Amino acid sequence: MINNAANELFSFLIFGLPEGIVIALLTITLLRIKYKWSIVLFIGALTATVVLVFRLQLFITGIHTAAAIIVMALLVAHFFKIPKLTSMIASVVGLLILNIFELFGFVVIKYVFAMDINDLAQNMFYWVIFAWVKIILVCLTVLVISRTDWYLRGRNNSDNKSLSS
Repeated sequence: MINNAANELFSFLIFGLPEGIVIALLTITLLRIKYKWSIVLFIGALTATVVLVFRLQLFITGIHTAAAIIVMALLVAHFFKIPKLTSMIASVVGLLILNIFELFGFVVIKYVFAMDINDLAQNMFYWVIFAWVKIILVCLTVLVISRTDWYLRGRNNSDNKSLSS
């Protein structure tokens, strides 16, 4: 149990917090809301902390993801004063994007590097690299979305109007 807790705490500090923050940033970007960095950092850190708590409790796999979606959606809705359903949809889409990158990464690792998930999980260096590649890909996704107007096409929106208005 102590070894598991130490591994989870290490994972939380090295990539859980950054992952929570970039997912919060992606969720807010998808909603076309102006960033408030202190709130983005708080939402990401709190979501990552909830994930850590669920993972330490050794609940069924996937429960921590559902908890992350709900917590993030509620926090974004609260701090940015948007409808909970709209926030929930953006949170789900954000986590789906992360999961798509993760699935793609597992496929690449399996077929290009001939490793399975167990091999990856047994090597902390590879696991950290894998996690940071996902974080960087989510950051690039945020950058692409925030720097283009493709998601505005066909809508009569001003630059400051979010999807929730």
